[in-house]
Amino acid sequence: MIPVLPAPASRPRVPRYGKPFYVGSYADFRTQCAAYLQSVTLPPCVETPVSLEITFVCKKPKNPANSYPKGDVDNYVKAIMDSVQGYGFIKDDRQVVTLWAQKRYQEPDEEPHIQLTFYPE
Repeated sequence: MIPVLPAPASRPRVPRYGKPFYVGSYADFRTQCAAYLQSVTLPPCVETPVSLEITFVCKKPKNPANSYPKGDVDNYVKAIMDSVQGYGFIKDDRQVVTLWAQKRYQEPDEEPHIQLTFYPE
């Protein structure tokens, strides 16, 4: 479990000269994810094919417009895949051969987080 508020990946801002960068909630997400992943001991990277199961538990607004969180699920997946790569788990996201992902609002007794489960193939 990664105890950070999930955020969908956004497009990077690309200045005329210099490196691309991210702004807003996605930039905050990347910073918080990196801080958490650096603070815990993770299993060594595998280089074999893996299956991945991800659940994004998002903060529920007081008056949600829909019964599901904003943002495309594929952008949430891209955000976490970019974040975990290089910290353990997998060496490259090309290793993921099966992916199951869902997004939902938090229950009254839980905090927003991301649940990751890796299965070797």
